[in-house]
Amino acid sequence: MDIVIIFIGLFMVGLGFLLKKSPDMIAGYNTMSRKKKKKVDIAGLSTFMRNALITIGVSIIAGYYFFKLIGLPLIAECFLFVPIFFGFAFMLIKSRKYDQNKLTKTAKIAYVLIFIVFAFIIVFVAGLLISGTASTKIIVDDSTVEFKGMYGLKLDKEKIESVEMIDTIPKILMGTNGFGSGVYRKGHFNLQTFGKCRLFLESDTPAYIVITTKDNEKIIVNYKDSTKTRRKFDELNQLEKGNE
Repeated sequence: MDIVIIFIGLFMVGLGFLLKKSPDMIAGYNTMSRKKKKKVDIAGLSTFMRNALITIGVSIIAGYYFFKLIGLPLIAECFLFVPIFFGFAFMLIKSRKYDQNKLTKTAKIAYVLIFIVFAFIIVFVAGLLISGTASTKIIVDDSTVEFKGMYGLKLDKEKIESVEMIDTIPKILMGTNGFGSGVYRKGHFNLQTFGKCRLFLESDTPAYIVITTKDNEKIIVNYKDSTKTRRKFDELNQLEKGNE
């Protein structure tokens, strides 16, 4: 994630310098007629856009490492969208100061659509993070174990081979179809030595419940509160004993 954040931040900074050097690349200005271009303070606009993009880029990197440093990795990863959304919204509004042309009906519609798209992205990301960081509920009855939440499943108890508690898990190599943010891991991941597993993790500290199915699939669960993890293990362990 560090590389992605640094790349996006530096890209914004580089884009700012590029637009200052080549203002004809500024969206909207490059399609104007010569008559309309005369009503645009392009020197002021290109300087404003350069400064705004540099501020956005630096804010992305600085904000990410600040929240990561104070122990808030989830907020650190989400912070990327804050300077981008508010920065570009500010740029759209303030850039009008340098353009004396009347805003056309098409441009007005475009402004509204841009804000709608930005708002949709924010809501979508927020919903994804809320769902991904919510605790997985494990419901145990006489015949099944159900994992409720993102990437949940329902497992017949006859398919369970073993239930064990371990203090550490192998290194997580990559996600094949899952959600990952900070210590949260939900979905399908490849683990060193374990291979393909389904994870429901919200902590990187002991303990971990490992459920192995008769198809040799491993389901690994833990909670922020290790006491809750151990209580759930006891409940699942009773289910396994009932299968014997």
